[in-house]
Amino acid sequence: MTTKKNLLFVLAIFMVSSYSLLGQITHQANFTEDVTVETLLLEDGNTYSRVILSEEYATIDTAGHPNLPVRYIKLLLPANTKISSIEASFSNVQSYTLEHPVEPVQHPIPTSSTPPPPPQTL
Repeated sequence: MTTKKNLLFVLAIFMVSSYSLLGQITHQANFTEDVTVETLLLEDGNTYSRVILSEEYATIDTAGHPNLPVRYIKLLLPANTKISSIEASFSNVQSYTLEHPVEPVQHPIPTSSTPPPPPQTL
């Protein structure tokens, strides 16, 4: 009888621990509401709007795309984790009317005058 109780106890613990592996990860990211829009004239002769947030944000680095602040969120997940869904909810959404298009991301400025080495040939 004791062996049967021990077996049931181990089985119950295994089921509870297995269920906890199917857990849910929740991450909350708060974004600033302090937005500044500057007007600037670029070398192409066009006037653009520059969107600036009071906190430190990355920007998109693809030349020609709108230069808007972005925030990347990286989550560390256990190995072999399968994602079943991602949800995003927004509160206090604010809209802004811009007088000009958002400035495009510029091509990077070279920091060296040394030309790159020629490609290797086989």
